Amino acid sequence: VMTTALQGSMMALFWVAVLLFVVQIMFALFLSQTLIGFVQDESNDVADRQLVFAYFGTLSRAMLTMFEITLGNWVPVARILQEHVSAFFVVFSICHKISFGFACIGVVNGVFMQETFKVSQSDDALLMRAAKYRVHLHSTKMNDFFQHADVSGDGKISHGEWNTCLQSQHVHHWFSGQGLSMREADRVFALLETDGDGRLSTDELVSGVLRLQGAAKSLDLACLKEDITNELQGVLNNIVSKIGELQRNLVILEDRLKADGPMHLPSTTGNGQSKSMDTPCRSQPHEASRAMRESSDQVD
Repeated sequence: VMTTALQGSMMALFWVAVLLFVVQIMFALFLSQTLIGFVQDESNDVADRQLVFAYFGTLSRAMLTMFEITLGNWVPVARILQEHVSAFFVVFSICHKISFGFACIGVVNGVFMQETFKVSQSDDALLMRAAKYRVHLHSTKMNDFFQHADVSGDGKISHGEWNTCLQSQHVHHWFSGQGLSMREADRVFALLETDGDGRLSTDELVSGVLRLQGAAKSLDLACLKEDITNELQGVLNNIVSKIGELQRNLVILEDRLKADGPMHLPSTTGNGQSKSMDTPCRSQPHEASRAMRESSDQVD
């Protein structure tokens, strides 16, 4: 983990070093030029001049002192400037520590750590290792719960054992910590139990809780939408097929009725004589009824 993070953060480390180096050079030049007059003034105490020269006499000494102020112990250098040079340097020391030594360095550390974490979180080996550890930890927890809930010791959790175990609020809180709400325990049991024997096995518990825990993901919603769409499409196709069969049966029935022709029924005139009369009734009504029943059975 450390080597991967360091390798990935080398670019951020490089630019942080460049920024820090440039700023420290600017401060070192400023202090070196400011204090050169104090060092060259022979009226000042020799020991004080030597002490200030040791810290700010050259550019390299001043740079080392600025890195010490920024990243190390800044109080001794501030005390030297205040006690031996001028009390006004206390303003410079405090402002430098607050603005650059505290705020800027804090921001630089934050950016560097963010880049380091970003690299470590995008590494495939680390992601696989983290996912494997999460699955292992989940399996361990579910096995512990299985041993607690399997009172009979038959290697299965029955519906009664499930309800008895979930009567405890402690178990509800434990499952909430695993990302699974147990407000509807019976429905959860039905979703976890997949082989149809009415009992939960260890594999069903581990895989089922892993599948149900947490909020709904975009992939879950997309899969649900696809399943519903396919189911509705199947129902619609079935309805269309049934309607087509019904139309065909109606056409067949109409052709049969036309082929049978009109039925001649006798009628009585006013003088008592009978005459034949064409009627739209069918010559064989039982055949029409049978055809209607056949078409109804086919539609069903």
